[in-house]
Amino acid sequence: MTDGNGAIVFLCYGNICRSPFAERYWNALVDRSSRTGPRAASAGFHGTSHRETPKPFVELAAEFGVDLESHRSRIVSRELLMNSEVILMMDKRNQQALSDSFPELMDHATFLGSYAPQTPDEIADPWGKTPEVARNCYRDLARAVDGLWEQLCR
Repeated sequence: MTDGNGAIVFLCYGNICRSPFAERYWNALVDRSSRTGPRAASAGFHGTSHRETPKPFVELAAEFGVDLESHRSRIVSRELLMNSEVILMMDKRNQQALSDSFPELMDHATFLGSYAPQTPDEIADPWGKTPEVARNCYRDLARAVDGLWEQLCR
């Protein structure tokens, strides 16, 4: 688990499905690797913090070796973003929210999906979708985080 001051920040709307998965998947790569890499944190734009990841998403994440059981959402803050080197967004809704709230940080932001071949730049929110759509979302996230790892930590 990160201390919340990661050099990489993953952003999504609610910080209960996509961005915490990416954060914990990334940090597990760092923990298992002989290469060093920056730690990651995650946050969202939803107005409520401390929300749990819904049980079906906890179970799906576990299929990828990611434990979201203890995750609690948090709202993105200027401090978190200012302490990061890279901001990774999931979709255009996140891009717009980031631009509206922190326009001066847009030059540090990019779509996570752009790091994975055969994955769309935007990784759609699986909230309210079928388990198969959610599983595919987590598969896309894992591929994108793996691609980011290869670029940043070779």
